[in-house]
Amino acid sequence: MLSMQTGVEVDSETVNMDDIVRASVNDIYTKLQAPYEEDKVKDQIDSSVDDPKDPRFYFTAVVLKQEIERVNALIRLVKNNLKDLNDAINGIIGMSNDLESV
Repeated sequence: MLSMQTGVEVDSETVNMDDIVRASVNDIYTKLQAPYEEDKVKDQIDSSVDDPKDPRFYFTAVVLKQEIERVNALIRLVKNNLKDLNDAINGIIGMSNDLESV
């Protein structure tokens, strides 16, 4: 029953739950960093190593490049989910089960 309420009374004022979620979404969205410029970062990784074929550095560089791709994918996923959640709260798109779980 409580999860279906759209407002909660606090000190004689009604606080809309949508407004609370919207504020949280906007706060998180603005604090999220932009995705890394993958080409630029990969070039920096390559240029920081004296001998790119040296196995001590080669495998580390490969892992770093893969992690940059993964971090960027995660940042994009979080930003897209936050945008979709905000749109769903505003009634622009329907609220899916995935969005509701966010």
